[in-house]
Amino acid sequence: MSLEDKQKLFNDLLQTVKNCSERGMYQSAKWFGDKWETNADGRAAEAMNSMDLEVGAATSGQLMSIDSSGDGIMVGQQSQVVLETQDLPKYLLGKSYFDCKEYDRAAFVLLGCQSFKSKFLRLYSKFLVTNSSMFLLRIGWREKEGG
Repeated sequence: MSLEDKQKLFNDLLQTVKNCSERGMYQSAKWFGDKWETNADGRAAEAMNSMDLEVGAATSGQLMSIDSSGDGIMVGQQSQVVLETQDLPKYLLGKSYFDCKEYDRAAFVLLGCQSFKSKFLRLYSKFLVTNSSMFLLRIGWREKEGG
């Protein structure tokens, strides 16, 4: 399989995950995300590195600084657009797990992602896991006490 074919497969799988998720087809998005992850044994990373990610000249991965207008970009901080682009495959997979209420898997997949959106989804997934675990422990405790 040529590099171009790998890129096309990689892009098609990611686009399918995104389309299914947008349409509320969460199980399908999860299934395609799993297929992407299964094929991501270095070949997908290789294809991702060689893809032309159209993020524009302002977000070419270079560090940004505050300009005279003071539009809020911090010195030395990478653009969130670049980080979101880098995290996109893992974010889409994590989001599909989250939508299917598999919060443990979502948090695990998003481990190591750097964009604010991915970090938020990971932390919120961990919160939901912890919160539901505590709820189940309380219910189990009350059932034993009452029964």
